[in-house]
Amino acid sequence: KDTLEVVDAALIATGRAPFTKGLGLEINVETQRGFIPVDERMRVTDAAGNLVVPHLYCIGDANGKMMLAHAASAQGISVVEQLSGRDHVLNHLS
Repeated sequence: KDTLEVVDAALIATGRAPFTKGLGLEINVETQRGFIPVDERMRVTDAAGNLVVPHLYCIGDANGKMMLAHAASAQGISVVEQLSGRDHVLNHLS
């Protein structure tokens, strides 16, 4: 059964700052505004889009793509698909 709730206000907690301290980024990973840059397959890149370390991925809030829990879960699934040998690119617009 669908219901409609009428409320005076709603709190949406998005736009949090990334917390990447202590992740071992001294291996040549440069952050952009605190976020770890990634390509469409969640592989860590430099500012020019070049892969930094083979098989190094970043999912969730740390990459700044979409800072929501369900997006982080989808990114994780995408990475697992790739590690299983399937070519998978996540569409953040769907």
